[in-house]
This record gives sequence, structure tokens and C-alpha cells, in this order.
Amino acid sequence: MKYLVLYPILIAVFAFSCKKADGYYDFVNTENVYDGTAYDYIVAHPESFDSLAKIIDKVPYDLIDSLTNDTVTVFAPTNASIAMAFDGLNEMRNTSGLPPIYIQTADVDALFFLISKYFVSGANRTTEMVNIDGMNYPTLFFKEENMMLSKVQRRNASGFVQGGTSIISYIDTKKSDFSKDWVSTDTKSVNISVKNGIIHILSDTHVFGFAEFNSKINN
Repeated sequence: MKYLVLYPILIAVFAFSCKKADGYYDFVNTENVYDGTAYDYIVAHPESFDSLAKIIDKVPYDLIDSLTNDTVTVFAPTNASIAMAFDGLNEMRNTSGLPPIYIQTADVDALFFLISKYFVSGANRTTEMVNIDGMNYPTLFFKEENMMLSKVQRRNASGFVQGGTSIISYIDTKKSDFSKDWVSTDTKSVNISVKNGIIHILSDTHVFGFAEFNSKINN
């Protein structure tokens, strides 16, 4: 009988131990495997990636083909991320009496350069990023010209140091060895498997473009 009493207690302890130390739960990835390509996944989730899909469709550089047929890892910026970049730029342009710029009117080459930061070759899960110094990845189109760095860390959960979920810090090093020059963001969901690779979803607080949006898009 004592085992029956202990069983629900153990469940409660386990549930509590999964709670983050700062008082809220991690984003829960309920879709670990998607039966489609990376491009299919993006298009199938307009509530998160409608802006990303529009940029991919706009740039005429075989990006759709790569996201359909090549083995890729996508660090996917959300609608909120892209909206923050355009809103910030257009607020600045408004104070200068300039018209706003939107995805439909933005320079294609500039958009392509910026969006390319979010796609790297290979199917790279968090288990492939365990190097203490992180892993360097050339971007899908600009290769070594635009290297990105990823570092995996584990969040703390109540009662466990580094006992929580894994997150990736995705970093544009700006070709610098000094971290003071780097621009980084974290993921909110990782390791979503698609037919031709892996998708990691970036935090909504990330401002699209890794601090290069205004200089590239403002013209």
C-alpha cells in the first residue's frame, strides 16, 4: 500500500523538477518530426513563418530548391523577429520623412544576403554541437564568407544544474575572434526533423538580420 502512496508523490516531484528555476516552463516542441521538406514546414506554419516564407519566395536564387532538395539546417526567424526589424527601420525612416520599406519593396540582393544567415548545410542537431567552443557553420550560399557559430547549453531546472532543455546560441561572429563583436540569439525550439534536414526555431526577441538589417535594407 505504501507504494501506491509514493507513486503520485514521485510524479509530483518529477513534474516540479522539470520546472525552470526562474518560474516558467520551456517552450514545448510538440512536433519533433514533420512529414515534409524544410520549405514545406515553413509554408505550413504561417502563424510563425509567413514573413520568412514571403522572403524565401521573393529572392530568385534557388532558395526554394535548396530548402526542398538539399540537406539543410534552418535557424528559423519568426514573424515577430522580422516585424521588429522592419518596424525599427520604418520608424527611423519616418522621422526622416522617408517612405516605409516592406518585404515586397525591399532590395532583393540585400534580403538574400540577410536571409542566407539562417540556412547552413547538413542536418545539424544539438548533439552535433557539443564542442565546448561551439561549431562553426558556413552559410548555405555565402559559405565561408558568412560563417555562423552555434553553441549548445542546457538550462537549469529546479533542483538540477543544467538539467533542463537544450538551447542553441546562434551567433554571427562578424568574422571576429572577439566575442564583443558578435551578435547572437537563442532558440526557443530545437531538433525538428524534416525530410531534408533539421529546423531550429529562434526566439521571438531576435531582431532579424543580426544588426545588419538597417545598413543593408535602408536605401
